[in-house]
Amino acid sequence: MKYPCSIIQDLLPLYVDEICSEESKKIVEDHLSQCSICKEIYDSMCNLKQEDIHDYHESQRIKSLKQFKKKILYKQILIGLSSIVLLFVLGFEIMTGLKNEIEIVNPDNCVSVSMINGSLTTRLQGSRIYEATIKRVSISSKDYLFFFVKNSQWDALTTNEEIYSELILCPEDKNADEIDEVYYFAGDYEGIESMNKIDLQKIIQNSKLLWKK
Repeated sequence: MKYPCSIIQDLLPLYVDEICSEESKKIVEDHLSQCSICKEIYDSMCNLKQEDIHDYHESQRIKSLKQFKKKILYKQILIGLSSIVLLFVLGFEIMTGLKNEIEIVNPDNCVSVSMINGSLTTRLQGSRIYEATIKRVSISSKDYLFFFVKNSQWDALTTNEEIYSELILCPEDKNADEIDEVYYFAGDYEGIESMNKIDLQKIIQNSKLLWKK
């Protein structure tokens, strides 16, 4: 049975896309073998299909490339944020460690003692006093004051040299005016208040005189 070109041309899109039935496929192929007009139309449709396939693959390639670049960008952002967080955590741990690292202050050029408004007061230059040990010793009609101060490594590293902290060693109402000498001693204070004159002299030899009446 011979079919008109109009019917064959209606079937051509299905034939090109390979979705027609086997019977329709046989009819189209028989007709194309005999009709040059329909064959030309078929060839044109095949060429268009190849261009569409090429365009589709090209668009997929561009889409994949964009997705790849986007993933790379996200990874770079994630790495950058992770690095910032890691640096922040590391900095916080270092800061906490330095703040918890308490040490006795070396008095050279940064610790001084003076009488201010009737009270003996020490000044720590370039840091903050974290804690202090103070002992008053009276022997042979003389009054001595021994002390040392501690600070944190964080304060020592971050405090400006122009900043200082003060601590009253002996207030006016505790008879600060009766103290004869003030020493900076960073050794063992156990039993210092009950030492005899000879042992106390050894302590004085290992101390630094910061104030004298």
